Amino acid sequence: MGIKNWFKGIRKEKKVIEGEAIKNKSYSSQNEFSGHETAVKEFRRAVEKLFKVNLWTKMSGVSSTFQLYSPSMDPTEKGKDQKE
Repeated sequence: MGIKNWFKGIRKEKKVIEGEAIKNKSYSSQNEFSGHETAVKEFRRAVEKLFKVNLWTKMSGVSSTFQLYSPSMDPTEKGKDQKE
């Protein structure tokens, strides 16, 4: 039975690599803050981290490489909606 599941997993991974299947994963976290001001400050900090895609690779526990690209496929630091 174990070998069957192993092969099933290999087939699924093959489909993911070929673009025929996806891995559905979601992550979330929840924080409580002492006051409204602190919550707003921490939210802004979280948004800033979220939009710095090129730094995601440096986060602990991340084993993938992330890089933003311009429409002409040149590596870039800014997304199209980010301000200077």
